[in-house]
Amino acid sequence: MSVNIQVLSDLHFDQHGFLDRPPPSISPDADVLVLAGDIINGKVLGTQPEVFSKWYSSIEVPIIYVLGNHEYDELLTVNAARLAYSTWLGRLNPNTILLEDGMVEVSGVTFVGSSLFTKLSP
Repeated sequence: MSVNIQVLSDLHFDQHGFLDRPPPSISPDADVLVLAGDIINGKVLGTQPEVFSKWYSSIEVPIIYVLGNHEYDELLTVNAARLAYSTWLGRLNPNTILLEDGMVEVSGVTFVGSSLFTKLSP
């Protein structure tokens, strides 16, 4: 069985004029979407740009979201970031799996995700 994985990173929805561009397309062939960090800054958490909300809410495949360094902006601890993003993204799209210092299996594929540091054994 093959699994089509689409990976996006460093989208920076909150900067670099992103609001003036259309959001990236999700391939109709994608079985899983991996958002590999620096998607939206912690400073705008919960007050996200509307373009992000609409785009994120419309994704129909499982989303594996790994926090990047910009997701931690303005959040004081790793645990606070995990809780805040897990709650917020889960409300926007129930297909969200926040993968931070952990592993998850989706469609027979094991994904491992971490940012900044990890306590995972090799």
